[in-house]
Amino acid sequence: MVTNFKFSELTKTSVKLINVPEDMEVVSNIYHTAVKLQRLRDIFKGAIRVNSCYRSPSVNAAVKGSTTSAHLKGMAADVCAYSGKAADNNALWQLVTAHMQDLDIDQAICYTLDGTPGTAIKWIHVGFTESFPRHQVLYKK
Repeated sequence: MVTNFKFSELTKTSVKLINVPEDMEVVSNIYHTAVKLQRLRDIFKGAIRVNSCYRSPSVNAAVKGSTTSAHLKGMAADVCAYSGKAADNNALWQLVTAHMQDLDIDQAICYTLDGTPGTAIKWIHVGFTESFPRHQVLYKK
């Protein structure tokens, strides 16, 4: 059950382009991503802000996303602690990496100010897959 995330939150975009999925499989993927985000939020015991989840091809191109991005399928979310506090973002990242297997996370990317561990976290990418998750952990700028 998803109690803290809305479809509109998972399809919002900062660019002025249409970002509504046309494929029911993508809608289903967005729902399953929301279920996993809800589980993460329940473990975190705090609100999570979704910066980006589903991206239409035009939105993905506008934000210079990867052409193979899981966002295109509704299977990824860029999130951070709703509070915006560094300590909360660090705690969220620790939970993401600690729960890679039970949340079936394919890829967790920690975006920091300089791309290295231990520096301020800007946001966290949590990606899922239709096949076997790689449980990949990366840091990027």
